[in-house]
Amino acid sequence: MSGYYQGGSDGRVYTATAVTTAIAGITGIVTLLASSQSEVEILKLDLSLASTSSGTFLPAYVEMFRGSSASTGGSTGAAITPANKNGWITAPASTSTVTGNSTTPNSTANDVRLHAGAFDQGSGLFSWEPCPPPNLDIMQRFHARITPLTTAPAVTVAMTLTFREGGKVPT
Repeated sequence: MSGYYQGGSDGRVYTATAVTTAIAGITGIVTLLASSQSEVEILKLDLSLASTSSGTFLPAYVEMFRGSSASTGGSTGAAITPANKNGWITAPASTSTVTGNSTTPNSTANDVRLHAGAFDQGSGLFSWEPCPPPNLDIMQRFHARITPLTTAPAVTVAMTLTFREGGKVPT
């Protein structure tokens, strides 16, 4: 036992939400870096494509990775502030860092692919709710990338990442 959070229903649940426009190539849709204070469980990733002017959804491929603590890629991503799902005004802020919409996606050289799939072509939705949820150790990354499978037109994606942070177990 590492002395840190080992999963379960303890810990605070957060959501990080963003809309990314004009995705025309491989894009890091979200990166979560667990802090040095807590481990993280990835509970769910929901993505939604906007339809084209003809009412269809363009095909796109999604990959999720758990990676090293190395700061590789993601440098153009915008900060996303996670919301505490407890809902009260003084609910503790997340200690993890979340970014999104990076045209320089994280390197996958030392990463483990957790899942890969495609958007549902009928609805434009993609949902990943792993059971059991993968754990990120302190200072470890989770990142998801989207690859459009067609060259035109650029797509808009709405993203919600739900995760649980657990602090250090008292010694």
